[in-house]
Amino acid sequence: MPLKPPLATVQALKDVVLALVQITSSTPSARAGLIATQLETVNQWSSQIPLLLEGPDATANANAVFAIRKELFAAPLFKNCILGLNLSDLPPAFQDFVTFISKLILAQKPDKPVTKVSFR
Repeated sequence: MPLKPPLATVQALKDVVLALVQITSSTPSARAGLIATQLETVNQWSSQIPLLLEGPDATANANAVFAIRKELFAAPLFKNCILGLNLSDLPPAFQDFVTFISKLILAQKPDKPVTKVSFR
């Protein structure tokens, strides 16, 4: 069963998000509204995380999502939106995206905790 939307769509949306971020002739709130529309499509993957992380495109799938995060949130913690607005002031699609990223990160962690061994 393929991801919906397909990887190519999400990769294209990353380019759209980047273009919208760079528009300086509109307010941050207006840009956030336009970006939110794109994120609504990307957020469809949040209910497909196991499928997203399977198969030959798993790395490309995850990279596409993280590339969008990189365009929208300042490194290294990716907590502050580059539009200068608080997360609580952004459209719901942004909060959904942040939740999606958190779930994706958790899904990539190993099930068992890593045991650290000290050789003293």
